[in-house]
Amino acid sequence: MVNYGPLPDLLALTVLIYVFWSILRRRAGEQLHAWLLGWIFILLHFAVQLIGGRTAALRTFVGATSAIMLDLAGAAFIYAAGGGRCSRRFRWIAMGGVFSTLLYILFIYLDVSTFLYYAAAGILFASVIAAMAPDAEQPKAERNIYVCLGLLLACVLAGLAHRGQQGYGLDAIFFTVYLMAGSQYWRKFPQRMTGSLTAVVGLVAWAFVFPLSVLLGLFKPGLHIQDSVWNIPKYIVAIGVLLTLLEEEINRSEHLALHDPLTGLPNRRLLEDRLTKAIERGERNEAL
Repeated sequence: MVNYGPLPDLLALTVLIYVFWSILRRRAGEQLHAWLLGWIFILLHFAVQLIGGRTAALRTFVGATSAIMLDLAGAAFIYAAGGGRCSRRFRWIAMGGVFSTLLYILFIYLDVSTFLYYAAAGILFASVIAAMAPDAEQPKAERNIYVCLGLLLACVLAGLAHRGQQGYGLDAIFFTVYLMAGSQYWRKFPQRMTGSLTAVVGLVAWAFVFPLSVLLGLFKPGLHIQDSVWNIPKYIVAIGVLLTLLEEEINRSEHLALHDPLTGLPNRRLLEDRLTKAIERGERNEAL
């Protein structure tokens, strides 16, 4: 049995991945590779949902794989947004945090003992403690974001395990991961271009999809919202990232046109442009 529900998202994501791959062929970059990898994980998240079936084992496999791909995509987006500024030591620490969330997700679908949930939360807590250590190569802002959100998530996961509500841990993990990606993207582009703002809005909206769906399920169980509505933030993020790349390319072309490519100093064309603008401004001021 095949579930055709995710098919439209698969087709859209396939086109999106091709666009990113086409850009990557012309513009190499570690962060761009991470964006491409993240969208491939999202594609796999939807692809595995095509598998239908009624057996418990198959439902467990589909659910666990889909959730793991969504978590890995969020981790890739975090790295794409701000990972280039991280030190090698901090990257290993962050990988420990990602590993702990993957374990927690796997434990949810395997229905293991409560102790193992505590162990996964403990690994995340240990990675947060390790991130607190001074690191001259690691920007303080990125470290603080990881420490604050990671510590909060570790406490929430342990609390949910204590209450026997581990299932809500999925939503807590996804909310934290995509909120962290949004905050990293916000810090990466302080000039607040249209593309960066769009991507940040999409990532934050994507993060809030998870707690919102839980709240609606608790307080409005009869309200049914189409999956396509919940998937809108994904495409807002994609549009924002592509707009950011376009704006960066435009700015780069303008800089090359007005500066010497060897020395980086302003050229004659920039001087003429500034003189023209100064003359026009002077004429307007005299007219007033």
